[in-house]
Amino acid sequence: MGGDFQPVLIVPKEKRGPVLKRCTFGCLRGLHALNVTNGCSHYCVYCYARGYSQAPPKGVVELYVNLPSLLVRELDNPRRRVRPQLVVFNTATDCFQPHPSIQKVTFRAMEALLQRGIPISFLTKGEIGEEFFDLFKEKRGLIRTQIG
Repeated sequence: MGGDFQPVLIVPKEKRGPVLKRCTFGCLRGLHALNVTNGCSHYCVYCYARGYSQAPPKGVVELYVNLPSLLVRELDNPRRRVRPQLVVFNTATDCFQPHPSIQKVTFRAMEALLQRGIPISFLTKGEIGEEFFDLFKEKRGLIRTQIG
C-alpha cells in the first residue's frame, strides 16, 4: 500500500458546494476532479495534500457522506452547461482506502458517473473490492486506472 498505513478515525462530514471541481493545474487542466474524503490513511511520504491548511490532522479522514446524492443532483441539473468529459478521482486522497464506508461512497459515486456514460480515472494504492470489478466490467470502455 502507501506509506505508513495506520488505523484512522473516519469522521462523517456533509459536503458543501460543488462536488465536481475543475482542475486548474498541469495535465489535468480543464478536467473535473472528485475527492470522496478529505485526508487519507496511506500517509504517502510524497503527498502534497497534507500540506494544505484545510487538511485534517494525521489520523483523521473526513468522509463526505452526502457526496453521491450531491453528485447526482449536479449531473442531472438541467442548467448544467458543461458535461464532464472525464472525472478524475483522487487528486488529493485515495478513494480505495481500506474502510467500508469510504468504499461505499466511492462505489455510489463511480456508479452514478458510469451510468451516465461519463468516463472515470483514478490512481490508487488501495485494494479495489470485488463489487467494483463487476461495475467496471459492465462499463469497461469508461475506466482509466493506475496503480501507484
